[in-house]
Amino acid sequence: MIGNAKWYLGGFDGYSIIPKEIYEVERSNNVYGTNTKNLIVKMGLPYGSDYGFAINDNTCLNSNMHDWHGNNYCALNNWMMQVSNSLWTITQNTSCNYSVLALIEREAGLFYFCDNSSVYHYAVYPTLYLSPDTIEVDGSGTKDNPYILSLE
Repeated sequence: MIGNAKWYLGGFDGYSIIPKEIYEVERSNNVYGTNTKNLIVKMGLPYGSDYGFAINDNTCLNSNMHDWHGNNYCALNNWMMQVSNSLWTITQNTSCNYSVLALIEREAGLFYFCDNSSVYHYAVYPTLYLSPDTIEVDGSGTKDNPYILSLE
């Protein structure tokens, strides 16, 4: 049911980026030095672009994700921030070797560490891709009525 997937590890080294742009750099070869450009594994973490696309609003989709913080409309209406105020992503900071993960935090918007940031206690959302033969049997996908899945 859980399929192997190609996880893209491209990233960027700035703060000013909109959802479409971060999606494109994540799938690029833009990595620090000789860092791995992609992996084929069953589990990963959400991309920074997942956060960018977690609100279906043209204003947000065309605005700088670093500005999505506090009481900003895009932060308040982003479903990923309804679960936790901060989380790690798989998108890397390309300005330093040991900073593989990006962080998104409600109070600061999208930002990146460039230090040994594993000491910070932020949410980790294991992320996966379902194999193509997975079908939805029941449920609506909510906390109270989760999807029930099966294989064809």
